[in-house]
Formats: sequence, structure tokens, C-alpha cells
Amino acid sequence: MEKSPSDKSLLRFFGLGELVNHGWNAILAFWMIMGMAFFLFADQNLIAPNLKNIGASFGLNNQEDVDWYIGGVIPILFFILGGAVSVSMGYLSQKYSRKTLIIFSVFLGEVPCFLSGFATSYPEFVFYRTLTGFGLGGIFPLLFTVLGDYFSDKSRSTAAAYVSLSMGIGLGVGQLLGGILGSADPANGWRTSFIYLSIPSFFFAIIYWIFCKEPIRGGGESEWSGIAEKFSEESFHLRWSDVRLLFKNKTNIGIFLQGIPGCVPWGVFFVFLVDYYETSYHLDKATATMLLTYAAIGVFAGTFFGGIIGQKIYNYKKRLLPIFCMSSILIGILPCIYLLKAENIADSGLLF
Repeated sequence: MEKSPSDKSLLRFFGLGELVNHGWNAILAFWMIMGMAFFLFADQNLIAPNLKNIGASFGLNNQEDVDWYIGGVIPILFFILGGAVSVSMGYLSQKYSRKTLIIFSVFLGEVPCFLSGFATSYPEFVFYRTLTGFGLGGIFPLLFTVLGDYFSDKSRSTAAAYVSLSMGIGLGVGQLLGGILGSADPANGWRTSFIYLSIPSFFFAIIYWIFCKEPIRGGGESEWSGIAEKFSEESFHLRWSDVRLLFKNKTNIGIFLQGIPGCVPWGVFFVFLVDYYETSYHLDKATATMLLTYAAIGVFAGTFFGGIIGQKIYNYKKRLLPIFCMSSILIGILPCIYLLKAENIADSGLLF
């Protein structure tokens, strides 16, 4: 029996063989999605390594003012309003082309990110960072819904793991570069980090806009294999009855109850950890940023391998997947607590 294109492609060794079934255009689109995800998330945490530097640029020299106005107000607006956009994108993607919405989100996120480097006042900086949050919130659900139409449930989690890996690496590289530039030039280094990390996204977005096509809705579902293109777009639109069905599922309710409060520590962790190391451990900015980058490495490594392992568990026995997720979360609590209390080890010089 002749092998299918996905069984012949080298991409099958990486769990991405199903891309070949959609042609070269889908392969190009996947790599452009990876690039956009990398650079959009690279600027997400640029503030953290430079809290004091940014505060000083806008006349905020008191530690409490820096923590609240730079480390508190801006992330609140960034994530809460960005989250609202994420929810609205679910509705807008039913009405408009997802490809158009992706391009719009990239430009909405990266243009103000670029302009953040030229902000002359605190209100102006807050305005630009809030708009950047809109872009990031918009792109997140769109990328994964597009991926869902390229891959079946047999490899969808693996594909999502690669995109999440790209996001995680971008987050780590962004905060590392921000710390290095901020340490080299305390006055303007933070500004150049916003400029440098915003520009590449435009390249990936333009390539995606010109050369890539939006996948057929439902094209990744095995039930619709070979016939999805025969149905209108409206056939795949989400209805209010579908939304109500989501909240009738106990698994979904459990995910919501864990995910909403579970995201709060991450906001505190990545915004304030560098400043915490500098203030409490008396580490220099470069070393403190590197430690946070190690944490980011753990995040994207866990996301990547969690996606791959989770996919294998899902393919083997779906009921084991929640147990795997629960165990991973519980295991991560202990080293996180120890990390914040390990001052004696930091002072001993064993790690440096």
C-alpha cells in the first residue's frame, strides 16, 4: 500500500507530518506563525528587567511608586484588556477572516511596542503598552484556532507545543535582551529593547499576508476529512447553544476554576522577580535577569514536552490526561516556593 505524503515527509519525525497534506503553503504558514508568536511574546516581559530604569525615565524614583505604576498598573491594563480582546476574537473570528485578524493583531501589538521606545511621558507609555496587550490578547486564540484546522486531534497538541515553545523562547530571549540592554545603558537601553524586538514581527506578518492562505474551517477534524471544503463557513460558526454546552461540561468548569486564579502567580512572578533578586539578594541586573531567564527556560521546556507527552497520553487513554496535568501543577509548587526562600544558597556563592 502506498504511503501518504505525511508518512513520507521528514516532518513526521517532529510530529508535524500532517502539515504536508495541506501543501507547501501550510508549511510556510506554520513557520510564519512560529515567528510571529516568538516576537510578539518577546516584548511581553521587557518591563520586568528594567522596572527602576523605566521609572527613573518618567520621574518615578520611589520604590513603591515604581512597583505600583510600572510593575502594577501597566501589567493590569496589559493583561486584563488583552484578555477581553482574546474573548472578543472568538466572536470576530466567526465574522471575519482569521488571516486578516491575525495581521491586524500583529500590527496592533507591534506598532505601539515600537512606539513605546519613544514615549516621553508616563501616560504615553501606559497607552502604548495597553495597545500592545490588545495585540497579544488578539493573536493568542487566533493562532491556535488556525492550528486546529491544520492538524487532527492525533497531533494537534504536538503542534500547539511547538507554538508554545516559540512563545516561551521569545519570552526568555526578550527579557534577557531587555536586561542586557538595560544594564549597558540604564537611561535608554530599555527603549532600544522595545524597538529591536518589535521590528521582526512585521516581516513575518507581511510574508504570511502575501503568501499564506487561511485553512478550511474544520479541515483538521477527522469527521470532516475530505468534505469540509464542501460546507459553507457558517456551518462551522459557534452558536450560543455551543457556548452553553461548554459550561455544562465538568472538565471545562474545572479548567476555568484552576486557570483563572492559577495565572495570577505568573503575573507576579515574571514582573517582580528580577527586582526582587536585585533588592533582596543584591544581585546585579544581568545576573537577576539571567535567573529569570532560567525560569522562562523551564516554562517553555515544560510547555513543549508537556504538549508532546500529553499528546501521547491523550492518544493512549484520554482519562489519564487530567491526572498528568494535575500532577505537573502540584510538582511545580515546591521548587517555586523554595526558589523564593533560597537566600542562604544565593549568599553562599555555590551557584556563581
